[in-house]
Amino acid sequence: MLLDHPARRSFWARPLLGVALLAILAACGGGGGGADLAGGGGSTGVGGGGDPTPVGRDFDVQFERGPIPYAVRATLALTEPEPIERVTFTVQTKPGNAAADVRVTYARSFLDRTGALDEVNGEVVFTVFGLYHEYDNQVLVDVEFATSAPLSNTYVVNTLNDPPQDPPDGIDVQSLQAGLDVSYMFMQRFTGPTIVDIDGEVRWFAPTLADIVFPRACTPEGIVLGALNSNAIYNVDWLGSVTRNVMSDPRCTTSHHNIEPGKTGFLNTVAFVDGAIDRPESVLAEMTQTGTITKLWDFDQIFSARISGFGEDPSTFVQNGVDWFHMNSAVYDATDDSVIASSRENFVVKADYETGAIRWILGNPGKLWYTAYPLSLQPLALTVIGDAPIGQHSLSISADGELLTCFNNGLGNTNLPDVGDSQGYSKVSVYRIDETLRTATEVLSLDFAEAFYSPICSSAYRTAGGNMLVTFSAPDDNSPPRLFVVNDAGEVLFEAFAAGDGCAAAYATQEFELSGLLID
Repeated sequence: MLLDHPARRSFWARPLLGVALLAILAACGGGGGGADLAGGGGSTGVGGGGDPTPVGRDFDVQFERGPIPYAVRATLALTEPEPIERVTFTVQTKPGNAAADVRVTYARSFLDRTGALDEVNGEVVFTVFGLYHEYDNQVLVDVEFATSAPLSNTYVVNTLNDPPQDPPDGIDVQSLQAGLDVSYMFMQRFTGPTIVDIDGEVRWFAPTLADIVFPRACTPEGIVLGALNSNAIYNVDWLGSVTRNVMSDPRCTTSHHNIEPGKTGFLNTVAFVDGAIDRPESVLAEMTQTGTITKLWDFDQIFSARISGFGEDPSTFVQNGVDWFHMNSAVYDATDDSVIASSRENFVVKADYETGAIRWILGNPGKLWYTAYPLSLQPLALTVIGDAPIGQHSLSISADGELLTCFNNGLGNTNLPDVGDSQGYSKVSVYRIDETLRTATEVLSLDFAEAFYSPICSSAYRTAGGNMLVTFSAPDDNSPPRLFVVNDAGEVLFEAFAAGDGCAAAYATQEFELSGLLID
């Protein structure tokens, strides 16, 4: 219950410029078991061209607590129903902080698709998220209409620590260059995905679930999560409400490492057990948001067929029950309808989306895949100009399909024969792929003066402004995970430590554009 003693009666949501006080009604609500909290009166309308807002044309917003302390359900009611085009909320940054304001727009298409808009009665239901915890958040709500001037009201939303779950720790910022173009970061953690801002504060996180969750992908509605210890697929909306499904193919037993947008759904690296055949990390699945499996790429079969087709023996390379492939990342390349997978033990491989036929392999030619298979696999190898990827993670491909980025861990084989190619340090590598010349040229190498070595996990992703957000998840000196934003010249623009140890605390981190998010 929100109010169980008169001494606790502080206003949880109220108009910033209000003339009427908010009535607080304790209720047993959905999701977080919170209260219906209505903002009343005192709104500041904004007319077109500087003209005053017509008398009687206005709106009010009621806020209701959700399951997590960083989001609330907002119900907007117009005094006069009229066609709405979009609704935008802005959460103002704390004075003195560096992050840009949270600004999220819900487009008419999203409101219609999700049933959030009741145009007859002039009501819209949406989620305000990215709030500061235990703080008087200044929240601006803007409404745009099809045929009339917009309206704008401002509220204070105070986020009390009433949801039953303690929030996760933020990050410890060590340095931050003024004017940095990154404001929000999305961190993969075993306890659940967390959005932190550049000031180190948590601004959203998924509720704790029964399973250990790891891979994730974003949708307009929220986050898709896989489980490390079951075949569950969770959908967590921005309010923090959870829906649980299971993968439709029972052979897909768990999710591990990576979920990314695919061609028609989401690519998911899955553990795969088919009767007596155990393929721990060599099968890639495409699935819907709720876990319906629509396509599989079995790299055991793909490589066995290729090698056998050229009269060579795959048995020393492709090994059932052995983590010979260790797929830790996979992305879809729309430029040529293909999937690109990272095999930590061996290489990066591109395969045709429809047939699974291998198009190229990028890796160290000193490894078994190259030296033992001159007829079948050697002809697929790209000539590497620069350093080959070793134990790589976090693949991403540029929009034109030419630039492949990875965190180049530098760890040699752990299951297949070790050829002594461990680097002893980690870096970011960007390769220009030329499929005509069959080359992969390392056009960017960010090695941090070879000062850091994170042999497992970790990530490197471009930011919208063109810098690189880098996570050293598991430094070999057992220090906490380190986050950096660097430019292509290697200049450090931001540095922070994550709270906790190793991959569980910060497996991977990407920019999250919460300061200009369009949900449509």
